[in-house]
This record gives sequence, C-alpha cells and structure tokens, in this order.
Amino acid sequence: METYKISPSNLASMAAPNFCPRCFWRLLHHRFKRPFNMPMPGIMFFLDKHQKQLAQVSMNEQSKLPKFFGRFQSATGILPIEWVEFLDSDTGILVRGKPDLVLTMKNNKTVVIDNKTAIHHGDEDVFFPRYQVQTNAYGAALMYGDPPRDIDALALLHYEFSPLTDEDVLDEVGDEEVWVKFCPKLVEVEFDPKKYVFPYLAKLRKFVGMSKIPDGREGCKDCELLDQLMSFIAKDRIPDGPVHFFDERQRDRYLAALRYRQLVGADTFVVDKNNKLLPLIPQEPLGVFALWDYSDSE
Repeated sequence: METYKISPSNLASMAAPNFCPRCFWRLLHHRFKRPFNMPMPGIMFFLDKHQKQLAQVSMNEQSKLPKFFGRFQSATGILPIEWVEFLDSDTGILVRGKPDLVLTMKNNKTVVIDNKTAIHHGDEDVFFPRYQVQTNAYGAALMYGDPPRDIDALALLHYEFSPLTDEDVLDEVGDEEVWVKFCPKLVEVEFDPKKYVFPYLAKLRKFVGMSKIPDGREGCKDCELLDQLMSFIAKDRIPDGPVHFFDERQRDRYLAALRYRQLVGADTFVVDKNNKLLPLIPQEPLGVFALWDYSDSE
C-alpha cells in the first residue's frame, strides 16, 4: 500500500459541514494547491509569532502561563516540538503537522493547544468540527509518535479581536503607535482519535484510491465557480482564426480533443535554436475520449 501524506488541517477539511466530495477529490489530486491562491497576510504570521513568544517568555520569567490559559496555567514546561507525525498502518496514511503549543503538566502528561486568531461562536461555530479533527490529529501524532506521549487534554486558544467604542478608541493611540486589543478565550476539545481521526483516515484512503471523480455536494459554490472557469478556459482555447463549426456537436468534439491534449501533455512547448517557444504537437489525438459526443447524454 502506497503511503499518502497529509496535514492535520487538510485532513480536517473532510469534517466541514459544507464538505464537497468533488472539490476534495480535485484538491487531493492536486496536492491541495489551489489556483489563484493568495498567501496568508503577513499580519497573521506576526500574530502567530507573538502568541508563541508570549507563552514562552511567561514560562521562562514567571514559571507559569498567563491566567487566560485556565487550568493549563500551571504547566511545567513547553516542549520544543516543531513537527509531529504518525503513520496509520491500516490505511497507509501519514499525518504530519506542526502544533502551536505542546505543554507538559505536573502529572507528566501532555497538552496540545492550537492558537486561533478568530472569534469562537460556541456550538454554532461552523469551523469547530474541523478544529476537533485537526487538534485530535496532533494529539494522535504525539500519542503514537516516538517517544509516545500520554495526552491529558486538547484545547483551542482563541485570540478574539475586541472592538473599541468611539469614546475609547483614541485612548489606544500613541504618537507613533496604535494598540489593538485581543481577548483570549480557551476552549477545550475532546480527545478521542477513534472518533475524530481514524474514521477520516479510512475515508481519505477511499478518496486516494478513486479513479473517477465523485459527485459534488448539491449547491456547492466552489463547484459552480470551477465549472464556470473551465468553460471560460475552453472558450479561450478556440483559435481567433477562421475556425468554423457546423453544429454544436462538432464544437464539443473539438473542445474534448483540446482537453484530451491537456491531460496527456500534448500541449507543451519546446525552445528552438532561436530561443523561441514552439508548440510540441504530436499526432492528432484520437480515441473514445477525444471523439466522445458530449452533445447527447441520454
């Protein structure tokens, strides 16, 4: 069985209430690389660094964490763990990720805390099912890792933005700086890998083995947008020159042939002796895929 590697956050996407099998299959086969994907804003990296720095400095200088860490304030240390991973032998799935904070407690057990710069919406939080799988995957990687660790608890630490009133906002402004207020909120997460990890590993293995794209979720906006994008791309591939079609069937066959060329890598380029890009065009594609009649679908 071939090993497939996935991050806890990507594994957790299957737990989303709006999960779409069709979109996930596509992302899976593209290694979760999205077109037109924008990088995370720089401010988020600075906030992440600040959150971890706050915990480490508090532990070093005060031998305890800030009060908003709740019952984990009495942690005895922060483990210098960069990456955690574990291989599930039943599915061949390797889960590998980077937890935000791994704490040791007085009972020598381990606590995993994942920082979130977002507001927690309680039981109605649509992201919470994903967070459950993500944090449980970190915990499972530590429990089944080398050395194995005894997990005491999992938690989310939400750094919630606190807006200011018009009366207070000027009090938070200096001559050359502006202060922004965050109110941390600790939310504990149930640790149960058999419930929150292994079912999704089994589900993932099925997706890895699928050769045919599954049906999408009804009403999926991403599917609609992707279909529109593919339609635009297909139209763009029609030459500007005098290419005429007698009917829609001929046009559909032409577009199917172009799509076939993309899939088999026919539409690639070579550089000639004058450093000009020239299309590398093998013989015209034939076969059932290229010549399939897409106009009639009875």
